[in-house]
Amino acid sequence: MEFTNSCTTEDVESSLSCWGYLTINLATNDLPLSEAPKWCARADLPGQFPCIEQYGRALGVDGVSECGTVSNPPALKQRCVDGAIGLQVGSGHVTDDAATDACDDLSTASLRSYCTRAVGRYAKGRAQVEGS
Repeated sequence: MEFTNSCTTEDVESSLSCWGYLTINLATNDLPLSEAPKWCARADLPGQFPCIEQYGRALGVDGVSECGTVSNPPALKQRCVDGAIGLQVGSGHVTDDAATDACDDLSTASLRSYCTRAVGRYAKGRAQVEGS
């Protein structure tokens, strides 16, 4: 399957939404999820962030270690981590402990630390919504 880069437009908001959607589209169209970062790298830097976040969501907590392989800058790796753990921890589908354990699989100490702090942020957000 061949995809074309039609996400670059003059309208920044549309472009960012397009790059975020592209990752979902890639993952559902028989293209290996591992190819998503390569496609995300085609975007300008602002467009790479929503694309990589969707990649992280597709990876989920069990695949968070793959976020360590995302290209620099480090903020892209962090956005991937946020995508991988945010929805699952924030919704309560994954326990804080399970997500924290998954953080241990990340490749660098700084990314592991970021991941652990992110788990805490999302768990706190969930607790605030639930009123506990």
